[in-house]
Amino acid sequence: MGVGQLSSNQKITLDIVIPSFRADVKVLESIRMLSFPQNLVRNIIVILDDPTHPLPEELDRWKSSPHLFIVRNAVNLGASGARNRGIEEAKSDWVLFLDDDIRPEPDLLDVYTDTIVNRGEDALGFVGVTRLPNPVNNFTKGIVASDILTFFDLSENRDQMPWGVTANLLVRRDAIGKHRFRPCFPKSGGGEDIDFCLEIVKSFGGNFSTEPKAVVHHPWWNDSKRTYRRFFRWAYGDSKLPALHPKHRWRNFPNTAEILTVLLISIFPLNLIFEISPQIISISLCGFIIGDFVTEWFRLILVKSIFNPIIAIESSCVRFSNDLGRTKAVFESLKPWRITERFDYLATGEWINGERKWAFCRIAVQTIISMLIIQF
Repeated sequence: MGVGQLSSNQKITLDIVIPSFRADVKVLESIRMLSFPQNLVRNIIVILDDPTHPLPEELDRWKSSPHLFIVRNAVNLGASGARNRGIEEAKSDWVLFLDDDIRPEPDLLDVYTDTIVNRGEDALGFVGVTRLPNPVNNFTKGIVASDILTFFDLSENRDQMPWGVTANLLVRRDAIGKHRFRPCFPKSGGGEDIDFCLEIVKSFGGNFSTEPKAVVHHPWWNDSKRTYRRFFRWAYGDSKLPALHPKHRWRNFPNTAEILTVLLISIFPLNLIFEISPQIISISLCGFIIGDFVTEWFRLILVKSIFNPIIAIESSCVRFSNDLGRTKAVFESLKPWRITERFDYLATGEWINGERKWAFCRIAVQTIISMLIIQF
C-alpha cells in the first residue's frame, strides 16, 4: 500500500531534517518534545554544520535515543549541503524540513499526520505557515511593509503554492527522489529552497498543497536590530533562478539599485564623452534616492494605509538592499543584459502587471525629482 493510501490506524513514517549551525539546544528540544499520534513513527535528524562547534552535553546525551540522530559534517557544507546530508540520512516516507531557529506549535506533528492521512494521496508535499512576531520597532515594521516576507505565511491564504520556505516544509520522499539542493547557491542561503521545490513540482506535475494549521514561529533576525545584509543575500542567491527556470523569467523597468549602479559606473565616461559633470550625476543620484522613498511612501499610503514616513524609509531600504544583492550578482556574471531581469516567485504571472506599474511610477517620479533638483 502506497504512501497516499494510508488509513488513520496505519503507520506513517516521517523524518524531521534540521540543518543546524547554532546547535541551539532549546530550539532542538522544543522540536524533540513535540507530541505526535500513535500512528506516526518519527525520526529527528540534526545535521550539525559547524565542525568547530563543541557538541552540547544535552545533544551528546540525546545520541542514545533510538529516534534521534546527530550527524556532524566534517566541513561546513552550508544550507544546501546540510539539507542534502539530511535527505541522504532520511529513510521515511515523508521528510519535514525545519530550521534550527523556529519554535513549532505543540500540535505541528499531529496536524501534519492528519493532513497526510486525509490529503496525502495526491500531494507531493505541504507548505506550512512560518509566522514572525508582531513588529517591535520601525525597522521590523518596514520589513513587513516591504512585502519581502510574503511567502513565509502565504499558505494561510492559498490552497496551492509552487514552493515553500524550508523553515516549515513537508515533502514526500518519493517526490524528492534524486532531487537535491544545488550547490551553486550561497552557503548562507538564498534561492536554494525555491529551486529545490520548483524542480520537484516540474517532475511531479503539480504544486505543493498548503496546510495553514501547521504553524512554526520564527524570531526576528538579529534580535530585531537593524541590518539589511540578509535581504541582500537572499536576492544575491535568487539571481540564479531566472537562468535555472527560464519559464518564470520576465523583464521590468530598472530598479533604483540598477540605476544608481549604472550612473556610478558612467560618471567618468559621461564626463569625458558628453562633458556631463560628476556634480550633475551626483545630484541625479540624490534625486533617484529621494524618488525611491517618495514612491514607496505613496505605495504604503495607497495599498496599506501606512502614513508614517519613517516606515516608508525602512521599507525602501529593505527593498533597495534586496535589489542591490541581485544587481551585484548580475554585474559579477559579466552579463549586463540581465540588469532588468526578474523572477516570477508565484509562478503564475498574476503579480507581474502590478509590479510593472509600480516600477514605472517609481522611475517616473525619480526622473521628475532629479530634473527638478538639477534645475534648482
